[in-house]
Amino acid sequence: MRKLVLDPDPRLRKVCARVEKIDSYVRALAKEMLNYVQVYTHMVGEQELKSLGLAAPQFGELLQLFVISTPALSITAINPRLTKTAGSRKLYEACLSLPGRMFVVERPKLVKFKGLTLGGEERTWKVHDQLAQVVMHEMEHLRGILVVDVAITEVKDF
Repeated sequence: MRKLVLDPDPRLRKVCARVEKIDSYVRALAKEMLNYVQVYTHMVGEQELKSLGLAAPQFGELLQLFVISTPALSITAINPRLTKTAGSRKLYEACLSLPGRMFVVERPKLVKFKGLTLGGEERTWKVHDQLAQVVMHEMEHLRGILVVDVAITEVKDF
């Protein structure tokens, strides 16, 4: 399994390239990313948090690809683009690439986005609340933006 890329690795600050061909390499990368998210937890303070999403640059690949995995939903999005956001809420957010740190951010309550599936079909997803937060977080990774860049504040005693 690949090692997770941690800040200040410069790959986390790069804008990712579009995936031009969904080949066996891209499919294997997405599978490895999903496996990682499904089993990995991380500590923030004394809390153990379950991972929900991962973007390709966090695995060192500068490609427009992210995965989300929850017990109810699994998303693999290739070349994703936002089509709508609505509402707003402030909440806590952590990042696997910034271990042990927690931030307060403002995120939309609803996110609608389009992208390609691993089968190459264009798909539209509409997600709310926590999943909207995760989608925004992962999409920012694809543009070289980290949660520390959009945070209202960092929580020091979490």
